[in-house]
Amino acid sequence: MKILLSAAAVAIGASFIPAPAQAQNCALRTDMVTALKFRHDESQVSAGLQNADVMVEVFASPNTGTFTILLTRTDGVSCIIAAGTNWAEVSALPVGVPG
Repeated sequence: MKILLSAAAVAIGASFIPAPAQAQNCALRTDMVTALKFRHDESQVSAGLQNADVMVEVFASPNTGTFTILLTRTDGVSCIIAAGTNWAEVSALPVGVPG
């Protein structure tokens, strides 16, 4: 099974709450997803709930190697908390096998 190792990035950004000065990194989720697809060829590759009000989403592209991590709130607004290049999928190691 392939998994994506985004735990470190999610752990760092999971408790991040965007400040007003960072509002330019936020938009309606539908607009954000459309922009990520058309500008960077990114699609959602994983997601999880931070709490009842916030979902952490990872978008990535195997074609461009780019990735974006979003926090999406219940009001439908998504904010970019991380983005970068050289995204790679890795195989999960069995429990107990050093990696």
